Amino acid sequence: NAADQRNFSHRLLKRLSAEQLLDAVLSATGTPHKLTNVYNGKVQPHERIVEMSPSRFRGDDWYVLQAFGKPLRVQSCDCERSASPSLGQSLYLYNDEQLMAKIADPAGRIQKLVDAKTVAPRIVEELYLVALSRLPTKDEADRTAEFLKTAASPAEGFHDVLWSLLNRQEFIINR
Repeated sequence: NAADQRNFSHRLLKRLSAEQLLDAVLSATGTPHKLTNVYNGKVQPHERIVEMSPSRFRGDDWYVLQAFGKPLRVQSCDCERSASPSLGQSLYLYNDEQLMAKIADPAGRIQKLVDAKTVAPRIVEELYLVALSRLPTKDEADRTAEFLKTAASPAEGFHDVLWSLLNRQEFIINR
């Protein structure tokens, strides 16, 4: 039934929607979104993007929603949504300064873990859990530990680890 696309005979891999992807990035980095509603400006800072009804926002995170295909809702169907991969999407995940700022945020997840003096293996496990919803394999944990020994500082090493996890196909694919 490998070619079967109906009747839920097996799971189909599907890319996260723009809203889901931004929520996942915010959850993994432990930072709030930077959006305001164009019309009334009332957006709660810790509200999930997927729960927001407005289609037009302002703020640093609006670019992410546009790049990953959030529709402007000028039509009454979901056919307006784009699911095609693009260069802008890759560039956002590879080197966007807003994404890097979220990862290195002084009030973000990594800094809180480092400040709490959490041991490195536990931080790595937490980063895998929040980014990929699984623990690292033995090989991944060993390779990450080796990498962290070469980092300029523990925090910078963990920033790179989280950045690499956000760039895995496993992160943006709904399984």
